[in-house]
Amino acid sequence: MLLCCTVYLPGFFSIPPVDRDESRFAQASRQMLESVALPEAERDPELHSGGLAVPRVGGKDRLNKPPLIYWLQAGSAALFTSGDPLKDAIWMYRVPSLLAGIVIVLATWRLGCSMFDPRAAWMAGVLLAVSPVFVWEAHQARADMVMVAFTTLAMGQLWRIWHSCSLPRAPRGRAGEGGLFSPRSNRTQRFVPLLLWLFTTLGILTKGPITPMVVLLTALFLSVFVRNFRWLRTTRPLLGLLLITLGLAPWVYAVAQQVGFAHYWSIIYDEVFGRAGSAKEGHWGPPGYHLVLLVVLFWPGSLLTGLSIARAWRKGLGSPKTVPLPCSLPRAPRGRAGEGVLASSSRSSAFLFLRRFVTSKASILCSLRTTRRPEVFLLAWLLPSWIVFELVSTKLPHYTMPMYPAVALLTALGLLALPGLGPEHQRRARLGAWLWLAIGVAIFIAVGLGVFTLTGMRHQSQGLAAMLLAVVLLGMVIVSLVRRLLFEAQGWAIGMAVAMLLAFLLGVAPVFFGLSQQADRAARHYADGAAVTWVGFREDSVVWFSRGKPSFTEPDALLSWFEEHPEGVAVVSVYAEESFRQHPLELDATDSIFGYHYAKGRLEKLTVVKRMPQ
Repeated sequence: MLLCCTVYLPGFFSIPPVDRDESRFAQASRQMLESVALPEAERDPELHSGGLAVPRVGGKDRLNKPPLIYWLQAGSAALFTSGDPLKDAIWMYRVPSLLAGIVIVLATWRLGCSMFDPRAAWMAGVLLAVSPVFVWEAHQARADMVMVAFTTLAMGQLWRIWHSCSLPRAPRGRAGEGGLFSPRSNRTQRFVPLLLWLFTTLGILTKGPITPMVVLLTALFLSVFVRNFRWLRTTRPLLGLLLITLGLAPWVYAVAQQVGFAHYWSIIYDEVFGRAGSAKEGHWGPPGYHLVLLVVLFWPGSLLTGLSIARAWRKGLGSPKTVPLPCSLPRAPRGRAGEGVLASSSRSSAFLFLRRFVTSKASILCSLRTTRRPEVFLLAWLLPSWIVFELVSTKLPHYTMPMYPAVALLTALGLLALPGLGPEHQRRARLGAWLWLAIGVAIFIAVGLGVFTLTGMRHQSQGLAAMLLAVVLLGMVIVSLVRRLLFEAQGWAIGMAVAMLLAFLLGVAPVFFGLSQQADRAARHYADGAAVTWVGFREDSVVWFSRGKPSFTEPDALLSWFEEHPEGVAVVSVYAEESFRQHPLELDATDSIFGYHYAKGRLEKLTVVKRMPQ
């Protein structure tokens, strides 16, 4: 808890709304809160007609995400504002993500304690808490952290069901065959499936099909490698179907009443299957995209992740040589060469080779058996869903977050098992550690450059203090690697990661993501209550600052806008400066704001423009 608060709270209140998803989520939740908290006379039909059923951003419905995250964010804002939405702030809509981050870490720790050494469980929680992707998402008013929390809780219940069933022992000579799993506890079977499907339903209500996909793929993977699907009865699938239906049907009905079921179904189809078939909004990546990013997004926990997963495969899915394979090739009797089930004189040698090759590969799969349940379960959690995310066309770095708890647990287990690895594995681990250090140094340099290039002295001083601490800890990491003490290097790297995260959250992020916030403050200062419009800069943070009623003007219509609002102020992007520079006697550039346009990935200048006194 202390570690989570150390890395989740800094910057939580000072980082401005981030384009684009956070601003959209927060604005939709704000309008949902206003639709019930504002007096009826103050409600805007365009903004508040959706009520609690249909989220809206400005005057448009936002139905590509289910409603639970909006309800949670609106409830958080209502709690901290005492029901007055006009007193809200962006951090109030981030509270569900913050709490979800803590839940994920604690749920991972608890799951690890039930699987193996509590030290590994504790280390897994630590690695997960300081991983950059989780720290960042805990600062975002989005659905991902809440969805991952429900997914992790659901996987914990699936583990309890899997663990409560006694694995059948295969008779000699028939590896992998056996009877139905027998539950060890009737009490467990009574309540745990209910929790499994409850958390799955909540995951669906948060972000659609991700949670059930992870749960179902894990169960199918386990069934394939045990070669017995009948244990799935203990999960009570009919109960799950009933709970999911009861959870989704009321909201789907309410939405269909307002927008029509056909329209809503087209949105769902495009969001689920459209993202899988084609890259949405330019978010494309080749297969292996998430695997490459894992090394950075999970740093410093990625020190032994690869070796740990390979070790888990060897330990959890062993292939015993003493047990005959159920699908092995029969051998031809002596003295009758070329005869048998698979070979005959009438078949070509090419066909024989192909059939023997395919059957031999199948025999390897048939020989695998679940020798250690925790490793098998974590691999079933990790591999199938990860492959799906690698194959879909639309890719974003945070898509694989539901599998990170499994990655953390496997990595922590590998760290504790490091002294027992063979010489060859030890050598590979030391070589990989230097590459891992290079990635850490690259992150360190990137954060340091951000700190040194900031203009705000307060943010810069906080960032510099954290970076000085990171320098000392980096030195300790290098010393540990030179002495071949990888576990000790991992410990120092965790401290280094905390220092770099503090430098980023306190010294970099408030300015790095503050372009639109600074421009909005400057515009409102010069407008002094008059109208404000934006030219050449259309971002969702502007919608947030204008409380759902932004004014966007085309460059060629700027002069006409000033004729209607002579006391108003325009915020003009550098890419639309000709809109006012061609009227030097009528329009005047009052102030300029420089910053990084995060959504576009470029540096940008915004100019505050006023009309010259006539």
